Amino acid sequence: MRISSNQMNTSGLQEILKRQTELRDLQLRMATQKKFLTPADDPVAATTILNIDTDVALTEQYNRNADLAVSAGELEEGVLNSVTNISFRLKELFVSIGNGTYSGQELDALKTEIIERYEELIGLANTQNSSGDYIFSGFQIKTEPFTKDVSGNVLYNGDQGQRELRISSGVKVPISDSGYDIFVNSLSGNGDIDFAANPANTGSGIIEPKNSATNNILNDYEIQFTSSTTYDIVDVTNAVTVVAGATYTSGADISYTAGTESFTVAVEGEPLLGDVFTVEPSRRQSIFSTLESVISAIDNYVDLPAEKAIFRSSMNSLDGALDNFMGNIDIIRAKIGARLNTIDSELNTNRDLIVSQKSTLSKLQDLNVVEAASELSRQTAVLDAAQASFVRVQNLSIFRFL
Repeated sequence: MRISSNQMNTSGLQEILKRQTELRDLQLRMATQKKFLTPADDPVAATTILNIDTDVALTEQYNRNADLAVSAGELEEGVLNSVTNISFRLKELFVSIGNGTYSGQELDALKTEIIERYEELIGLANTQNSSGDYIFSGFQIKTEPFTKDVSGNVLYNGDQGQRELRISSGVKVPISDSGYDIFVNSLSGNGDIDFAANPANTGSGIIEPKNSATNNILNDYEIQFTSSTTYDIVDVTNAVTVVAGATYTSGADISYTAGTESFTVAVEGEPLLGDVFTVEPSRRQSIFSTLESVISAIDNYVDLPAEKAIFRSSMNSLDGALDNFMGNIDIIRAKIGARLNTIDSELNTNRDLIVSQKSTLSKLQDLNVVEAASELSRQTAVLDAAQASFVRVQNLSIFRFL
């Protein structure tokens, strides 16, 4: 077969250009430290890398969400810690007020501090985060949660929503608690029953609950004294006397049980004929309403035996309501602690996952520099040989010997 000089030159030039292209691609891979330059070089690996990059980006977003959730939880925990400290001080004040030894003037001095603590609580309940969002408004983050109406009563303006953030593909955590759940959703009385002395009482009887697991009522009741030593119990809801002519002993249990309805209280002191004490199911009562009732009770305080007994009965109920509020705060704080533990666990899992994913990415796309350097030397030698052979072949012409 005859091979023309033109064929030899073209073939040699194409081989040189091919080697130069391979060398250029290798140089680019070494410059970028990547195994391949375009998806066409390795479609399977490129698809896998794209999927892993997406997973890494998503996991990193989960971690950013987790960081935001931690910040939100720590802010709320800090606020509730302040609320707890105020509640402890209020408890001290309630105990002092309810012991029956203070004069009206002394009670007014204690009332001044209660008002200050009351305003403090409103300020904490309206806490905003660094973005200016109210943290206790539920979903209504731009709405101030607690405001006063024209009568001075505190109203809740938010909703009961609980905002959440996803911190992994399968885990969402709450990042807020509504002001309703924290400041409004506690119970009056001892949490099972509420009780009070009728403002028209003339005796010195003081009602208080007994710690009984049997306190469970749906109806409203009255303990009506028919003399200083006897009483009836009336089911007000059904307008029927359920206990008649029971004997009264100061401080002794006054109990009623019928079916699922039962309660146990005690009356201390000397009630008189016509005195009435109410026993009702505990109802929702905000901490602000509790404090407003204490302030009102002090304002209406009269230093006479009957009025002092009514006041102390009221304080027994309000002190129980404060205990319920403090218990509710403890529950919320425990939930926040559990959420923060969950977030910490998921963060560690996410970080481990990112390390694993990036390790896989490295194996798929990162260039082995040592192997590439060796290949560069080999391809350079091949190109040199191709260029040298091309020059020599060009000189293979019969006309040089003529």
